[in-house]
Amino acid sequence: MDSPAYKRKAGIEWRLPAIIVGFAALVHLLFVAETQIPEFNNPVVDAYAYHAQAIGIVNGNVPNVPFWQPPLFPYWLSLVYRVIGPDPAAARYFQVVWTVMASLLVFIISRRLLSRGLSFVAALLVPIYGPMLFLFGQLMPTGMAVALDLLVLLVLMSFVKRPNVWRALAVGALLGVAALAVPNILVLLPVAVAYPVIRGFRNKSWREPLLLIFGLCAGLMAVLTPVTLRNARACGELIPISTNGGINLFIGNNADSDRTMAVRPGPEWDRLIYMPLETGSATSASGAERFFTKQVLDYALQNPARFAGNLARKAWHFLSSREIPRNVDVYVFRQYSVFLQATVWKIGSFGFPFALLLPLSIIGLLYGIPSSGEKRVLVWFVLLYSASVILFIPASRYKLPAIAPLLIFAVAGLAWLFRRTGHARKQLVCALCIGACVTVVVSLPAVFPMDRINLASELQNDIGMSLFHKGDPLGATARYLQAIRLNPSNDMAYCNLGNLMTVEGDVNKAEDNYNQSLRIRPDNDEALLGLGRLYCIKRQFIGAAGYFRAVLDLKPDDPAAMKDLGFALLQAGRPAEAAACFQKALKIDGLEAHMLVNLGGVFLMQNSTNQALRCLRKAAALDPSNPIPRQAVERILQETAATNTMPASGTP
Repeated sequence: MDSPAYKRKAGIEWRLPAIIVGFAALVHLLFVAETQIPEFNNPVVDAYAYHAQAIGIVNGNVPNVPFWQPPLFPYWLSLVYRVIGPDPAAARYFQVVWTVMASLLVFIISRRLLSRGLSFVAALLVPIYGPMLFLFGQLMPTGMAVALDLLVLLVLMSFVKRPNVWRALAVGALLGVAALAVPNILVLLPVAVAYPVIRGFRNKSWREPLLLIFGLCAGLMAVLTPVTLRNARACGELIPISTNGGINLFIGNNADSDRTMAVRPGPEWDRLIYMPLETGSATSASGAERFFTKQVLDYALQNPARFAGNLARKAWHFLSSREIPRNVDVYVFRQYSVFLQATVWKIGSFGFPFALLLPLSIIGLLYGIPSSGEKRVLVWFVLLYSASVILFIPASRYKLPAIAPLLIFAVAGLAWLFRRTGHARKQLVCALCIGACVTVVVSLPAVFPMDRINLASELQNDIGMSLFHKGDPLGATARYLQAIRLNPSNDMAYCNLGNLMTVEGDVNKAEDNYNQSLRIRPDNDEALLGLGRLYCIKRQFIGAAGYFRAVLDLKPDDPAAMKDLGFALLQAGRPAEAAACFQKALKIDGLEAHMLVNLGGVFLMQNSTNQALRCLRKAAALDPSNPIPRQAVERILQETAATNTMPASGTP
């Protein structure tokens, strides 16, 4: 029979995790319920991309191209959408899985280093750490990455303490799973491999270490190989996870990185991603990734001092107590949430909570936790993960996985300070001086690339686009106008207003808004494209062609502008030039049914019946639901049969 003391201890061991689960879930769900407003429920930029990918997966419409972004989060979101439908507002509630998982894992990991009570406190900090609360409630992979990275750390700590092949396989497999959310976790692979190597040198025996290394690699490959093979089938090249690594590396490492780190979605972003095509250096996604990576290597080799200086500056930004935005700014969103107002704020250059978290973490690391292999795993993770973020883009959302271990260190540091109050004054004063110095350093004023962007205006513009796509033109108009009030130089808000007015049929207002957008930014190719299409509606096809050519001057391989130029020239009675545009557009963008129909029409105008038939037959095969190409083929065959000049059946 168990003793009463044992029963009490067992009850506590189960009660604390239950409280953690309940508290984490309650905070997350209350926060999401509080923020059921358009500012939070309309996915923007990256969140919109994940939302669109998830809908495509649900509908079976996954493009046969390599993954642009790591695929785990959109596939997870697609599972949520299969249950609730494509509802971003409701999907935010399901993100509670990652909040609860991260909180529990912080508790379990802390128990290896701290007392039960301190571990409990560390776990409760996870859902109320402001930036975590905010980002776990967004449709982005941040919460998933934090939770999965903590799971990797837990299993790696077990592997370090008691290594065997099964634990090695588990570490490798979990590294692979976490990398499919955010690949930065792969910085832990050298740490995992280092322990068997050190063990081999110590024991002067390599059989077991080699088996452990094989287990690590086998587990990792078992997870990543299916994704790599899928990418290979799509493009015929070796792409382990996704193709966005090269451009992200370039954004943070070039001679004009302040500008590229502040590039916004729209024309400037389009020109950035088209760089490899426009220079003729790449014609595929993997080729573009190699192009951007080579640009960074060339920059580092040709300007090593500037490259190193840029890294140092990014490290400084990484350590800043301010929450540096990427596409969404927590300081903009906090006005809509009492939870955020209480848990994340800044006064001048002092940013809460990081300005307190980091110094307490350093005190805990130095004084609060005894040295052990498990502690070293956490330290190496924080250092290597932070370095990987600094190498790319030091935005707050990217550094969040490194924050969870800091919460553990911070609790240890705070507990140590309380224990030292009243005695060991010399050591206490030393620790307090270290903490004060760190707080001052991370709170020094700094200018960040994103400071030049009015993200409040950007948010309203993005919400307007989302409402427009949902069929709410009045709501979209109000948001675009609000974006302009917040930033009269927001050229994309004017451009989007022009698009909306075009759809609504108000061509005069549409033209005014497009022209205002171009006055702010003359190279706004989206406004130029919109004006060209507007002139087509007005049946001023020569003027429209001029705007489409202006777009192609900026983006020579833009398939939309090339198709529209072909249409304008066709309507202007210049079929030969139109045919050349359609053929070039087909080479750029692949076969499309409506493009083949247009090209077939051009060939008919030129009396090239055989070529017209080939295009129309291919269009009918590509889109069997469209009766136009099929009816056109039947009509041509009837006409040619009547004249006994049946054309050949060839293929395009």
